[in-house]
Amino acid sequence: MSETRLALSPDGVQFKGVPLTPSTLSQCGLAKSSFGGAEISQNYKYNKELNPYVNGLTKAAQKTFDQQYLSFFKIYRKYVDHIKRVTLWGVDDGSSWLNGWPVPGRTNYGLLIDRNYKVKPVVKEIIKLYE
Repeated sequence: MSETRLALSPDGVQFKGVPLTPSTLSQCGLAKSSFGGAEISQNYKYNKELNPYVNGLTKAAQKTFDQQYLSFFKIYRKYVDHIKRVTLWGVDDGSSWLNGWPVPGRTNYGLLIDRNYKVKPVVKEIIKLYE
C-alpha cells in the first residue's frame, strides 16, 4: 500500500497516532445533487423533485437505504478496533432535523427508527454483523 493510501486509510491514520473520528456520513436517501452537505446557510424553495418520498420510501429506495447502512456498518465492523463510537444525528425519522431542511416541507427517512418509533428491518441485519 502506498504511503498516501496508508495515510488515508483507517489503519494508516491509527498508525500515525491520530484517533479515527469520521464526522458525517450522509444517509438520507433523497435527491441531493445540488446540496452542499450540512452547510446550514443552504435554503431552497420547495420543489417536488427534491421531496420524492412524501408518503414513504419506495421499495427500490428502501433497498438502497438498507444497502447504504449495511455498507457503512460493514466498514465500522472491519475497523472496530479503531472506531470509538458511531453517532446518529437523531432518534427517529419524524423528529429528524433534516425534515424541512434545506427544502421547507421536505420529508426525510435517514434514521434507523421510523416515524411510528419502530426499528427498521435493516437494524436486525446490522446487529447480525456484530454477532
